Order: sequence, then structure tokens, then C-alpha cells
Amino acid sequence: MREEVRLEAAAGERLLGLTFRVSRDVVRTSTWSPQCWETLGDALTESPLLACPLLLLDVPPLLLGERLHPLSFVPVALRDALRRYEDDVLARLVSERRFSLLRDAVGSLPVKTRPLAMGLVLSQALSRLEAPLAVGLSLSTVRRCMAMEPGELSASTEAGLADVESVMLLSRLLQGTAQAARQVRALLNDADVFLASNAAALQQLASRVALEQVATAGQVLEEQLPRRLRLGDFDDGDAPTRLESESAYPVGGFSSITNVGTLENLVTSELMFMEDAGSTDTDMFDVRFAQNELLYYARDEAVAVRRQRVISLICDGSIAEARRKDAGSEFQRSVTGLALMTVMIRRLLASLSNEAIRFEVVFLPDANGALLQEEFDVTQLMLGTQVVRGQVTLTQGTTIESALRDAQRRHGVRGRQVVFAGRMPAGLNADLRPDGVVLLTGALPEVLWADLSHHAPAAETSLSRIAEALLKRLMKPGQLARQHRRGATPHSRTA
Repeated sequence: MREEVRLEAAAGERLLGLTFRVSRDVVRTSTWSPQCWETLGDALTESPLLACPLLLLDVPPLLLGERLHPLSFVPVALRDALRRYEDDVLARLVSERRFSLLRDAVGSLPVKTRPLAMGLVLSQALSRLEAPLAVGLSLSTVRRCMAMEPGELSASTEAGLADVESVMLLSRLLQGTAQAARQVRALLNDADVFLASNAAALQQLASRVALEQVATAGQVLEEQLPRRLRLGDFDDGDAPTRLESESAYPVGGFSSITNVGTLENLVTSELMFMEDAGSTDTDMFDVRFAQNELLYYARDEAVAVRRQRVISLICDGSIAEARRKDAGSEFQRSVTGLALMTVMIRRLLASLSNEAIRFEVVFLPDANGALLQEEFDVTQLMLGTQVVRGQVTLTQGTTIESALRDAQRRHGVRGRQVVFAGRMPAGLNADLRPDGVVLLTGALPEVLWADLSHHAPAAETSLSRIAEALLKRLMKPGQLARQHRRGATPHSRTA
């Protein structure tokens, strides 16, 4: 069971003074001291119980470009505890792959937002460790230490060094954090990077918790999926490829030789006609250039094509009914559904990077006419990079019938439609049905395939198997394509 120690103002000042004294030298400089104290204050705003206040002071300079230098002051009573903290917590944190991503995310934020982002991320990282001991400090104590003059802060430091209880408490905090860190695989996760990247837009606690839970659930799901998925080929047609840069070379190779072209396509053997500098002989290169006799490679200007597919993910308003948590589940049903959707999008974009695949995510209003604004905002943050690249489009619709008809009319046999819902939507029938329906009616989603009238759910019993089945299913011919192959007119059903 976790032990909690709540300190009064005087005891809190002594502990903070001692913590400030054993922190790294760079923390005690006038450049970094205000930011470190502010980060500690923001962390206390998020969580009034901290397992390791020293980490909140040491990490901000490291996230903003400083190097990890050895400690210059190590009291004898704290020698073992500081060594364990250095080896098992701080050095390991800096060496993690996500630390560099976190550093880039924090560095890209406005200066005023950086302490908030660092405080939020580090407080959540400490909370996940579940250390055996945590100390409760008041925000006013931190602000008082932050406003102290150097002489007053030195007095608190000396009082902390002389106070046996403060020294023993700091030692227990450091050792408990190091012990908890040794039992986890990673100190940071993808949710921390997402939170830091979007700290300016996540001022409310509810938004931060929602983003953190969706990102955490998505990371767990991605780790359970196979590294390589055997996704079947599809024959829905090709689409022209759009070059990423207008200054890029044409996609075709050299096809012939001509006497018209640009200098970069000049046949290199033509350079033999150039005379040396200072020569009095006629420069045949200039003559051939004036008479249009120089030879150039001609490029094939053909347009490259890629296989095309558009996947429409329609979030029904009944997802609002899935904002509940089942017994024994770590996340709400709606959080699991959003994590499944975002992981599907990222995995398909990564696996089919050579294909022209796009996603359209449509959010519908609930029974009261209110839009799923929270789910919309979280999805937009989670897929921000893909939205900027034009790979994902987020829109808001009106009814499930209009969303399905519009997707089938615009994309035809190249389209796929998957509906996410908290219960079976009422507007689906034999003539208007998606390729699949993901029902968030329990701890695990229930997936309905093909003939929805029989309500035949998928047989998968874990979220990773459900996600894998969905990914493979989306690579098979869609409803309209199957109707077309059976001789039906695809667009006659969507007139």
C-alpha cells in the first residue's frame, strides 16, 4: 500500500531547500532556477502528491538542451539514495527513445507554456511508477521558495541539511522511486509526447486525461499487434500520384536524347568541346550551344499511378452512451473505440505507404443533437500529423444514412465504410450498410461483418485480434465492389 506523507509549511520548506541543494548545478543558476520551480509548481497543480520532487527540478534543463553532468554536492547520508536515483531514474530517462521526442515537443512550444508541459508530463510519469512513498506539498510553499532571495533560500537549505527527518524523507523518496522505476519497462510513453506537443490546447484536466488515456490505450494495442501484417492486395483501380515537391524531378526516367533541354540534363560527353580558360581557340561548346546542337537527355514525363482507396470511418452519436467503464476494464468503452480507430489509421498508413490511401472520419450528433465534440477534439489531436499531410480528413455530419450514401456516391467501389457506434444504428438495412460495424457495447468492441441483418459478430476475443481482423477486412473488396461483381449496378443503390 502506498504511504503518503503530508508536510506542513515549515517542514515543506526544509525538504524543498534540501532538494534544491542536492539538485544539479545548472538548476541553481539564475537562468534555470525560475523555470525549474515553475515546473514543480505546475506538477503540484496536476498532482498534489509527488514521489520524487528532485526529478521535477533536474529534468527541465535536460529537456531544453543542457547536458547531464555529475552531481557536485552529495551528502553522506544521501549517497546511496542519490546513486540509485541517478542510475535507475535520471540516466535511464535521458537514454530512452521517447525522451528525444519529448525534448523536441517541449522545444517547439512557446516559452511560457514549457513549464506547464514539463510539469504535466513528469507528474504523470511519476504517477505511473506507483512508488511506495509520496510526499504532499502545498503550492504556496513552492511559490514561497521560488520568491525567496538567495540568502533566505540558503537558510532553508541549511535547515534541511540539519534536519534528520528531512534527510531521511528525501532518502526514502529517492530509493522508492528508483525501486519502482526498476520494475517498469519504460518511464515514458507515447501519451507523454502527445501531451507535451499539445499542452497549449489542453488546459483543462478532462481534455488531458482523455488524450492521455486514448494514447496509452493505443500504445498498448500497437504493442500487441504483429509487427508485420499480411494485408491482401486489392484491385479497386489506380490514382495519379501527387509529387510532394514541385521542384522534384519528373517521376519517369531518361527515355531518349534530344537537342532541347535544361543544363542538368546535358549529356556529359558534350563538356569535351569546352576549351581551357585563356585559350585563343574557338570554344566549340559555345558554338554548339548557339546552334542548338548540344545533346540532352530527355525524361519520360509520364504520371505515376498508385492504387487508390478511401476508407470512411463514421462515428455514430450513440458513442456518447459508451462513455462508461466496465468492471475490470482500464479504460472507458469510448476510449477503447477511439484508440482502435486511431491505431487502425496509423497502421494502414504505415503499411501501405506506397498506396494512395486516404481516411475520412465523420462524427455524427447524438440523440439530443449535440456533436461528439470531445471525441472530435481528441481524434484531431491524435491524428494531427496525418491531418496536416492530407491523409486524414475530419468532418461533422448529420445522419448515418446521409454519411453512408455520400461516401458510397463519391468513392464507389474504391470506398470502404466502417461505423463506430455505442449501439446498433437504426438506419442500416440491406440496401444501405457499411462494410463493418464496431459496437462499443462492452469491455471489448463487437464487430459485425457483411450481412448486418443476421448480427453475426466477429469471433475475436481480444482487442488486438479485433484490430487485426479489421485491418485485413478493409483490404478486401467492399460492399459495392462485391455487388458490382455479382452484376448489380453499384450506384443504383445510392441514387
